[in-house]
Amino acid sequence: MRLIIFATVTLVACVAVLAGSAVASPPLKTPLNITINREVAGICAFPIRIEGTQTGHQIDFFDADGQLVRRHRHGVEEVTLTANGQTLTADPFHFNIIIHFGPTGAVEHAYLSGLVFRVLLPDGTVFQSAGRLDFIAQGVNFAIIPEVGASGDVGALCDALSG
Repeated sequence: MRLIIFATVTLVACVAVLAGSAVASPPLKTPLNITINREVAGICAFPIRIEGTQTGHQIDFFDADGQLVRRHRHGVEEVTLTANGQTLTADPFHFNIIIHFGPTGAVEHAYLSGLVFRVLLPDGTVFQSAGRLDFIAQGVNFAIIPEVGASGDVGALCDALSG
């Protein structure tokens, strides 16, 4: 009888401890609808105006304290590049971006994997790059050259936008 009482008390105590323990909040999926309109430098010798949209969804992941730790964005990006009176329209493409947040809530990494950029150039060739890049490591909010993978001829892209 003492063993049954001891086991029951132990079980109740364990359940109470587990019930009081923090568990991570469930992931939160929301629609993604971002307008892109910015000027970027560093791709060519001149600035490029980038305009377009990202549509799809994002999923936020939280730790046991409810702190946002990771965000997955998946969708389709459609952009145009304009410079020197020239405009190039990139092919719409699916993207996956994984954003990692640090303990203070600051973004530590923003990884894009897969097709990075694809656009038909006026001479009939295609500029295409694919691989993996980290926007935070590159210190930019728009990039076309992956750190790992392969990139097309940036010079040809810049020539097409040079006017």
